[in-house]
Amino acid sequence: SVVSDIIIPNQTKIPFLNFSILSDGEAIEDNIVLTIKNEGNNFITTSSNFNGITKLYLYENVAPTDQFITDPTEGTVDNEILSIDTFSSSSELTISIPSTKLTFPADTERSFFLVYDIGKDTLAGSTNKVSAKITGFSGTGSTSKATIKAFNTPSTEASAPICGLAFSDIKSIIPNNSQFGAGNIEAPILKFTLKAFQN
Repeated sequence: SVVSDIIIPNQTKIPFLNFSILSDGEAIEDNIVLTIKNEGNNFITTSSNFNGITKLYLYENVAPTDQFITDPTEGTVDNEILSIDTFSSSSELTISIPSTKLTFPADTERSFFLVYDIGKDTLAGSTNKVSAKITGFSGTGSTSKATIKAFNTPSTEASAPICGLAFSDIKSIIPNNSQFGAGNIEAPILKFTLKAFQN
């Protein structure tokens, strides 16, 4: 997990997972499939909804570090392999990766970042979270033509709570029978409380 302690609505390109895949003994060059579980159940499945994950990216960690880099002034820029902004399930995503985008030479380890965009209407709260967990990886061996599956996918998820501010106790404090016009200064209008949601 490389996600920060908290995330906020409308935040973009948040790195969640940094993981590596090693093709041991045989190259994988076709039918590459990666399965992601989101235990926050907030992949957005309707186009008019912005309460949850609006986009997912897979980047190759070109010069493997724990730092996700998109600015060339900070180092070697990580390479975007694909992005997805249409989800059929709120909790699980199966990604088919074209061989034109990614292959795995034999006995070669490649490192990746899984990255999210969060919608502007995502609800903050102590029970709301965004998460990512790799539950499957497979591909076709270039020599054997057999389906090769990962046997040691991570057992834990990467997750972070959604923080923000909410209005509460909104009340009018305009005095009864008040009249306002030009020249009024510091006229009382509204009283409200801001509540922070954050773990």
